Amino acid sequence: MQEVNSPSTYRGGGVIETVIYPLHVAGAARASVALKQNGWELIGGCSNTLIADGVLNTPVVSTKRLKGVLNCVNNLYVYAGEKLPKVCSIAAEYALSGLEELSGIPGSIGGGVIMNCGCFGRDMSQVVEYVDIAIDGVVERLYSCDIDWGYRHSGLEKRGIVVGVMLKLSHSSTDQIKKVMAVYKARRAHQPKRPSLGSTFKQVDGVSAGYYIEQAGLKGLALGGAQISPQHAGFIINTGGGTASDYLGLVSKAKKAVKDKFGVELEEEIKFISNRQTKYSTQQA
Repeated sequence: MQEVNSPSTYRGGGVIETVIYPLHVAGAARASVALKQNGWELIGGCSNTLIADGVLNTPVVSTKRLKGVLNCVNNLYVYAGEKLPKVCSIAAEYALSGLEELSGIPGSIGGGVIMNCGCFGRDMSQVVEYVDIAIDGVVERLYSCDIDWGYRHSGLEKRGIVVGVMLKLSHSSTDQIKKVMAVYKARRAHQPKRPSLGSTFKQVDGVSAGYYIEQAGLKGLALGGAQISPQHAGFIINTGGGTASDYLGLVSKAKKAVKDKFGVELEEEIKFISNRQTKYSTQQA
């Protein structure tokens, strides 16, 4: 089985014929109108997005080319397409602390805010001052207190296109920040290195879904080119040629096994786009 060219960090899935890339805020504002009126999909860095196998001609808006980081003395203003590890490194160079725990998350700032991504007890809601979001052709500013934050939730995805985020940070020293980042990098060493979408399921009352999956005897279970990681059962990895169907098959098996054994309902942390995948076009807004 041949691997499918995919923008997803899982490296498997289908193909979309058209992707719209806003290069600036005005382009994102225009795209937000079509997003709502035409039912288009929105993607960021695709680090937690599974794309269904096959081909779909419905356009998709990607914020990956909205780039820029502005130093605002105590804060950083970051455009949606910037990757979190890069932003964390820039913050460290400016001696701005607050992102250290998030430095290993491979996604984009825009996607990270939308899903309120987090790690090691910190999530995006704790470092966001405000979000600029394109809604129906107009860019609105939403302050953190007006966002419906929750565990892996913000409520922003259904509202429009996140174009930029002001991050509220605190002063420290570059050396100290880098030392802390190194500690968290070492703690991530147990995570799988093969392509994945990160944690497949949300925690259940503070308990890792990987614990339940392992105790249900599914650690290492393979289906086609996908496998519940033998290193960490909370991850589904692509061992070569893994399809979206393979991935979803393991999701189904894990949910059933955990439900049967523990009575626990696992909830996916990943986003699934039905019959949509990216064959990158050159269209830009």
